[in-house]
Amino acid sequence: RRLSATKRFEFDTQFEGQYRPVLFEEENKNGFMYGWTDNYVRIATTYSSRLVNTIQTIKIGNYSDNGFHFGILDTHLQREETAIEELIE
Repeated sequence: RRLSATKRFEFDTQFEGQYRPVLFEEENKNGFMYGWTDNYVRIATTYSSRLVNTIQTIKIGNYSDNGFHFGILDTHLQREETAIEELIE
């Protein structure tokens, strides 16, 4: 099991800093949503209902001790999400 986790970590971390397509799922766990890249790297980013069941190009960030990478949304998409949230409030 430990070898499997080590291999997973080595595989996943080679993609840090790259942009990859991510399919986001509907779950909202403590303000985060999770998805998978095209090569099965698990990604977490701040929850947004607008991203549910969509494919977004995400920059793969740092690895978490919880077994996923933080996903960094494209700057344009971040601004759009912020503007929409402000309009809703």
